[in-house]
Amino acid sequence: MQTQTRTSPAALFDGLDAFIKGYIEAMFFTSTGTDDVPHGASLADMADDAMSQMFEDCERFKVANLDVILAAISKAEDLDLEHAGRDFWYTRNGHGCGFWDGDWPEPYATRLTDAAKMFGDTSLYRGDDGRLYLS
Repeated sequence: MQTQTRTSPAALFDGLDAFIKGYIEAMFFTSTGTDDVPHGASLADMADDAMSQMFEDCERFKVANLDVILAAISKAEDLDLEHAGRDFWYTRNGHGCGFWDGDWPEPYATRLTDAAKMFGDTSLYRGDDGRLYLS
């Protein structure tokens, strides 16, 4: 009988690109510590559908806006793809920071803010099965 091994959350996270890493960090930073998403929650707690949705949203945003992201990064030394991933989460969900808060130079900040808002907001919640989902 063959046993199926699961990749650890840390190993999975380490293998991701910088943009999605930033997005995941922001998602857990703003979501943990609630009844639905307790401290210590990780990628291992996420349902497959939520993981797929997260990866698809990030890839669609990154591909559609990569030229704008890279142009902005070339103008500011403290920006990178990980920062872009975090700001995608923050901006789409209306947090108190994001592409618009002054880190990203104009006109890129406005273009990225508008693009992120088109994705609508989403949040983590715990399903009846104990797994984490995205609304």
